[in-house]
Amino acid sequence: TLSFNSLMVRLAVELRPLLAGSPAVVELGNQTFKPHPGDLVRASSTVAASAEAGADAALLAEIDARRDAALAGSTADFYRALGFSSYTAIDVNAKFGSLVMDLNRDLAAHYGFRDTFDLVTNNGTGEHVFNQAAVFANAHALCKPDGLMLHVLPFVNFLNHGFFSYNPILFHDLAAANEYEVCRLSVASGRGREIGDQPASAGGEVLSRTELQERCAVDGSPRGSIDHLLGIGRSHKRGRRPLSRALRSVMSAGPNVCVVAALRRTSDAPFQFPIQGMYSGSNIDDPGLRQSYARTRGDA
Repeated sequence: TLSFNSLMVRLAVELRPLLAGSPAVVELGNQTFKPHPGDLVRASSTVAASAEAGADAALLAEIDARRDAALAGSTADFYRALGFSSYTAIDVNAKFGSLVMDLNRDLAAHYGFRDTFDLVTNNGTGEHVFNQAAVFANAHALCKPDGLMLHVLPFVNFLNHGFFSYNPILFHDLAAANEYEVCRLSVASGRGREIGDQPASAGGEVLSRTELQERCAVDGSPRGSIDHLLGIGRSHKRGRRPLSRALRSVMSAGPNVCVVAALRRTSDAPFQFPIQGMYSGSNIDDPGLRQSYARTRGDA
């Protein structure tokens, strides 16, 4: 299952420098904290070497000593140890102090909840919510301009787990439609094995280079880029070979594979539905519809 596992621990630590000051975080779905042995020791060494506001390596060490229910309820404290000023979770129950709201609904319209946050996480929650439009629209609305949305969701082999599994291309086209900056897009196992890309603007490199990024040229996309991994070329067609090779590598650490997408909201514009890029542009006969989806293809 997707709990606050090794992958999520590492993602939170690595994305923290992309958020200035003492940020606030909201999680879609409350999170049972389930790190593997050694995860918090590695996180502590990173935090101790960082200059992030409010970072507390001693608190991480104290969390690492907890067991059973005390450890399971430590997600809020983990974020505080990384220097987050506040923690909120939204779920249909009040476990771990969550606010009780239905993520199938528009949170602002139905509950009057209009708080905004620097980081919005959707870690293994969206697949259990039937109204997918509400999941992504709520994440957008909860995120401050210049804040991050982090989606960690099932991709392959999550059998009988939730309503949905997600292809990485969804997040590519979602970002294009809403002018998000893609800070991370990858495929990963829950134990942290990850292959994908961080654009240069996020200060990152390809997380795990394999032969797929060195040998598979895809219609003009730079080797090792997000477009290359997803098989997206100038024609906006979707290839399979690079991603299938990435999957085989990631699955060496476990059969269940997630898609990871960290997206920065760049404006206060309202949420826009994406269309799959390969079906946009001249594929749409109506000029008005074609223009409304132009961003997904990159023609706007």
